[in-house]
Amino acid sequence: MSPALSSSSSFPPACASDGAPLSSAPRLPWGWPLALAGLLLALAVLLRGSGHEALWLSQLQPALARFSPTLWSLLSVAGLGWAALGLASVQGPALGERLWPCTLLALLAGGLLAQLLKKLIAAPRPPSELGPAELLVIGDPLYFNAMPSGHAATVATVALLVWALARPPRWALAALLLAALAVGLARVGVAAHWPSDVLAGWALGLLVGLLALRAVPQAPAWMTGRRGLRWRAGTGLLCGCVLALTPWGYPLAEAGQWLLGAGLIAAAGWQLHRHGGLARPAALLRSLIGLLLLLALLAWAAPQIELQQWRATLARVPLADWVLAALALLLSLGLRGWRVQLEWRARRATAALPAEALTYGASLRLLLLHTLALNWAPLRSGELGYLWLAQRQYGATAGEALASLLCLRLQDLLVLASLGLGLGAALALSLGPREPVSVLAALALSALVFATASVGLRPLLRCWQPASGAPLNRWQRLRARLAQAPSQGAALPIAALSLANWWLKLAALAGLLMVLLDGPPLLGLLAALGGELGGMWPLQVSAGLGSYEAGVAAGAALLGSELALPLILAAALAVHGLALLLSTVAGLLVLLFYGLPAPLVAPKLRVA
Repeated sequence: MSPALSSSSSFPPACASDGAPLSSAPRLPWGWPLALAGLLLALAVLLRGSGHEALWLSQLQPALARFSPTLWSLLSVAGLGWAALGLASVQGPALGERLWPCTLLALLAGGLLAQLLKKLIAAPRPPSELGPAELLVIGDPLYFNAMPSGHAATVATVALLVWALARPPRWALAALLLAALAVGLARVGVAAHWPSDVLAGWALGLLVGLLALRAVPQAPAWMTGRRGLRWRAGTGLLCGCVLALTPWGYPLAEAGQWLLGAGLIAAAGWQLHRHGGLARPAALLRSLIGLLLLLALLAWAAPQIELQQWRATLARVPLADWVLAALALLLSLGLRGWRVQLEWRARRATAALPAEALTYGASLRLLLLHTLALNWAPLRSGELGYLWLAQRQYGATAGEALASLLCLRLQDLLVLASLGLGLGAALALSLGPREPVSVLAALALSALVFATASVGLRPLLRCWQPASGAPLNRWQRLRARLAQAPSQGAALPIAALSLANWWLKLAALAGLLMVLLDGPPLLGLLAALGGELGGMWPLQVSAGLGSYEAGVAAGAALLGSELALPLILAAALAVHGLALLLSTVAGLLVLLFYGLPAPLVAPKLRVA
């Protein structure tokens, strides 16, 4: 629909097929849209007042519904305002600069007017007056506030705006009219509206479209150029996610709405790549891949979870237990921040740094900001945030920051692996899963394995250090940085804090899972451990959604649990959501009130 443009720094003026610039006010024949709107409104009033609409609908609608229930469901989703706004958001610069603000204004004004008229008219919908023998309802039945149809108003508005601003060829104009007719017919086919509602909706859409064109005679300054394109593309991404993830009440259209959402996301990404002038297109590609993986995982998991069952599962846990678990998770973040402080205090023992750079509060801020980036950047690309933050706060080189991050992740893996060995030993010894001694034995063995591995890791890193005096490449420099672990006096408290942080976090999550799944303590601990191991998988979407829940299900299966998969997924989603909510809110509060750490050395990351 939009003409192709070059990717130069300044966009040429938008032109229609006849060469007229789109940025200027279009010359509209106001007469025929107003006349058509009046005619449609008159037909709607006559049809509603005839007294025969219910009889005609009872004869027409069942045959229409049986023709293609899936098609009518898909058209009902495609006629939503989110779909219309998303379509306007992914157009090229030539058309998008004019179409997007007009569409946004028209949808907002038309939506408000439609809802106001629905409340004032208060007309019942077909399921309120016709019984199951006379009506074949597709999707969730609707009973109240029938006139006018919001879907019909939306498609009429979009058709008018596209015709006025793009001046498409005749075949495209015919396709627009066919789409508007199909969406209106779909609203009758799913038994959501009377035919008079659709006629009134088309009339309202034409009037609102004309008003939007009059109110926005030219493209606003903030909507032009690359900044405007990024705003539009961001809106397209949002609309794609909303369309894909929201249950719209049409189960037959679920696959179609996922495809529609993914299509909008891909189109928005293409516009950013082609016209957005991004400095790092690889970051955009990672984000889009992560977002599409998230949609795919949710598409798989959504049918497994019933909303009522999920609510019933959450109700098993008293409010006091949720609060206690939340406090434990926050305390585990505090212990992790303390661990970061001790490590960098040891690494910077001889460096002349400001005293506030090594305080507990500054280290906790770094940890929370890193956790925020890690949670929501796809494919674990948020780990790069640790390197950037360590450079700004501690003046670290790239090698030092990467060595610190690798030591942190290695200790995390040691804790989880040692606990896994402890739990495996408890299962091998046939200890009763409901006996507390099984969990205590697993924790004791985990502490022993972790202490042994931590003590043996230090000489191993020392042996790995390259020979002094020889020229070093980047890999050898990284090995040297890894070998420069904190002194023995600092290494023991750091290891103890890592163990305490993970035990506290796993205890909170395992306690919730034990109650949610109505299982023994060993089941909760295995499920929590599986979820954390799944969340550490490098190929994952934002926030580890999907991989964490799969890990919880795998951990529960190790105990031979016969719990239903929907129940396990519902419990996993609940505890994962709590952990994500707490860490995200904490990170956002730190970002809002304290901001990013000021750079100590240089605004860019230095290379070791």
